[in-house]
Amino acid sequence: CTALARRQAELGHRTFCCATIREMEGMAAAGLGDDLLLANEVLDATRLGRLDARVTVAVDSAATIEAAAEGGVREVLIDVNVGLPRCGCMPGDAGRLADLA
Repeated sequence: CTALARRQAELGHRTFCCATIREMEGMAAAGLGDDLLLANEVLDATRLGRLDARVTVAVDSAATIEAAAEGGVREVLIDVNVGLPRCGCMPGDAGRLADLA
């Protein structure tokens, strides 16, 4: 991922979406941490909070918001279930979770 991201960065793209904490760590270590989004919710964000990078993590519950805060991640994105029953909060819960965040 970092080789492809480095090529994109050379062309001016500096924001990246990652699927795993390990991928986030690799991107930051490669100097590609200007703006990283972890698109999956995690219950332990400690490793993310230690990165020398701008980190945003997707959250969909009070538990994932608390995990982000406890791990030192200060930017979150409310993940809303848009009909694919994989992850994300119910649309009616998004405002309450945003207020909590």
